[in-house]
Amino acid sequence: MPSTAWKVATGTVITLVLAYAVVVAGQILLGVVAATLVFLVSWLVAYARESDAIPPLGNRRLALTSGLSVVVLAYSFLVAGQILLGLLAVVAIFAVAYGHSILTRYGYPASLGRTRTIVVVVLSVLILVYALVVAGQILLGFIAVFLLYVTAWLTSPTGPLLNE
Repeated sequence: MPSTAWKVATGTVITLVLAYAVVVAGQILLGVVAATLVFLVSWLVAYARESDAIPPLGNRRLALTSGLSVVVLAYSFLVAGQILLGLLAVVAIFAVAYGHSILTRYGYPASLGRTRTIVVVVLSVLILVYALVVAGQILLGFIAVFLLYVTAWLTSPTGPLLNE
């Protein structure tokens, strides 16, 4: 369970993201998606700090992830003027770092296998980049990634549909 200070900090960031999305950017749906992702990543980081279920990021990985996040946020704020998209990119950077940490520690899901997992991750990243940069439909991108994962899992040779 995250500490009270962690909950207050997360709630403040979520409130700021939603306020910016509604008042300044006028993109309510994108703000809701960004705020939800901020909550999920915050929960993941807090849970990783306080339990052994999710491996914490090592010092090198945390420094690299934080440095890349600062560069992305600075670019999105100063150059592109798209703060919400920059925030989504930072959340994605931390999600990839934690995903890599989990895969390194526990290995690949048995129902997918190594090759299928790598293909799903690469395709998911490509779909999200396309949805964010080209189509401008981040929510549709998340739905597509979810459907890709469910399809890969259901049709896997050791998945629930074909496992006999």
